[in-house]
Amino acid sequence: MRRIAQNEFGEIAFAVMEHVFAIHNEFGRFFDEQIYKRELAARTSDAVLEAPITVSFDSFSKTYYLDVLVKAGGLFEFKASDGIHPRHRGQTINYLLLADLEHAKLVNLRPEVVQHEFVNCSQRLVNLRDPRPTAAGPHTP
Repeated sequence: MRRIAQNEFGEIAFAVMEHVFAIHNEFGRFFDEQIYKRELAARTSDAVLEAPITVSFDSFSKTYYLDVLVKAGGLFEFKASDGIHPRHRGQTINYLLLADLEHAKLVNLRPEVVQHEFVNCSQRLVNLRDPRPTAAGPHTP
């Protein structure tokens, strides 16, 4: 995976969303998200489905799966829900942090009109783990 600039992600998102809208028009809105993801992968040669991210600490280990990763840097999180909820945004931000990516697109295919929104996270997990003060000075209570 690679961290990409916002303009590159915008270009990827534009191309992917053209396929998403076409799939939604052809298939309708009542399928499981897996169906839509598989069809997107069939139409997009550089899409990886269920890209694994393993988190481990001491004896703990858990693998998360990114819905769709395009060109190794464009994250697309698919939902088939009544709406986009804050927990969906939170999950997407969590995936961005774990994958060290900055930009994602959250896509919900259940409504009559596809819902989609950009999710950005400029923070890096390594920076969030290190509580030491930065060059700006020590933390004050």
